Amino acid sequence: MNSISAIQTRHADLVAEAEGLVERAGDADLDGADLARFTEIEAELDTLKARRDRLDVIARHASDDTRTESTSGPTLIMRNSDPYDLNDRRLVGDEVHGRALSAIEQTRGLTDDHKQRATELVETIDTADGRLGRHIVATGRPEYRSAFLKLASGQNWALTAMEQSAVLEARAASLTGNAGGFAVPFTLDSSLILTNAGSANPFRQISNVIPITTDEWKGVSTAGITASWDGEVGEVSDDAPVLVQPSIKTHKAQAFVPFSIEVGADWLGMESELRMAFTDAKDRLEATAFATGAGDGSSQPTGIVTALVGSGAIQTSVGADLYAVADVYATINKVAPRHRGSASWVAAYSTINLTRQFGTAVNHAFLSDLAAGSPPLLLGRPLYEASAIDGTINAAADNYMLIAGNFERYNIIDRIGMTVELVPHLFALANNRPSGQRGLYCYWRVGGGCVDTGAFGMLNVT
Repeated sequence: MNSISAIQTRHADLVAEAEGLVERAGDADLDGADLARFTEIEAELDTLKARRDRLDVIARHASDDTRTESTSGPTLIMRNSDPYDLNDRRLVGDEVHGRALSAIEQTRGLTDDHKQRATELVETIDTADGRLGRHIVATGRPEYRSAFLKLASGQNWALTAMEQSAVLEARAASLTGNAGGFAVPFTLDSSLILTNAGSANPFRQISNVIPITTDEWKGVSTAGITASWDGEVGEVSDDAPVLVQPSIKTHKAQAFVPFSIEVGADWLGMESELRMAFTDAKDRLEATAFATGAGDGSSQPTGIVTALVGSGAIQTSVGADLYAVADVYATINKVAPRHRGSASWVAAYSTINLTRQFGTAVNHAFLSDLAAGSPPLLLGRPLYEASAIDGTINAAADNYMLIAGNFERYNIIDRIGMTVELVPHLFALANNRPSGQRGLYCYWRVGGGCVDTGAFGMLNVT
């Protein structure tokens, strides 16, 4: 949703939905799921307004070929209409941000979802000096995109003078330590434009995804301020919250994409295929890590199951080696009350099907929700499939089969920037001779961790 018309359409839909919630409540106050949804609508309306304001800025400076000076601070008006021109080293943060947003808007081959994701990152996490903006502009230049495809197919000799210049500029602006490799154009970088549409990885849809440009995230967490009743003219009690600083490291993930020399000769037609290959490989690897990753000591993210094992979030099944309808109620009851209104369910497909079968033997109203659309609802909260979570009951073993909770308290940390290196020749295993293939070795960094186990309940069928 990166056009004014799309924003206006979405705004109208949200307003209509909010009015419907209020009308349905009548004279009563909104509560439960309706109140949670109304709050979400308000937040999205604020986001849409900010994006509309930013697009207005882009439209103004894209139509003005002269840069105006301001005594009160930098302006977003560009010297010329080419967003990829960063030759003027006097450009500062807001000007670089403006160029980056124009580059995103003008780039062909990206969906509205891709453009929206990149725009949000520039608007929310970029540094004051425009570090992310420079990376987007430098790697999004048409000359760099064409140079990347030549480098990736081993055609270094075919680089033009402008492409060579673009490669040097991209190296200078890169967010990654890409010595020996080269930065992926932002149009192919799944750490920058990855979207949730069609994803088999539910965690990126429901968790708190935090993009960073460093190697470690440091946050601030508290259980909240405790209010108190104090007598008249009595000294107020000490209600100061206890602050902790959780940190989540990012870990290197990697993938390898082989391709034939013949395909490399027609590489210009492969850009969209590369994007899908990178995104799919990244998505499948992370889906398992965010569910059951062993944690920092194993050089991978800490999965939600791993984080909850041994915590107060565990709900033991009512029967040995048996998943029963009472377990569903008990699991959601483990979630702290203030998190239940924002909770989601996550389970393997086999567990979801077992839950559906409860309706054939036991009359529980929540089961009718499982016939709804995608995602279905369980006890009024969304239910998502996560194939990496245990879906088989093994006797005399722990089986962590069902999770309920506010996944905003599970953080996914994206270190923006993906790097690739070309392996010019692959060799067959039989005789160690060239196989007529090349390969792209790509790597990126990502982390994951739970910052509040009290926001979750996890069923252990023992």
